[in-house]
Amino acid sequence: MTTRLPVADGARMRAVLGELLRPQRGTALLGLVTLVGAAAVSLLTAPLLGRIVDLVADGRGADAVTAPVLGLVGVAVGQGVLAMLGVALVARVG
Repeated sequence: MTTRLPVADGARMRAVLGELLRPQRGTALLGLVTLVGAAAVSLLTAPLLGRIVDLVADGRGADAVTAPVLGLVGVAVGQGVLAMLGVALVARVG
């Protein structure tokens, strides 16, 4: 004979989750926004890489790719900082 454990329905889960998150609502929202910002910044990588490929294919000199490469560095640093901050905020909520 097996005994089933009680399972909460969706409404009860939302109510309990809302009750638990209420004191940390601002931190949770800030963490979410920060992580979405990190994801948005990381989307700039593809166009910058495409620009570098176009410049190299056109036979431009090394000085032509300096700006896109510096842009890639900025994207990497920005995405890393935002992701670190977002994860720290979400961990604080948890």
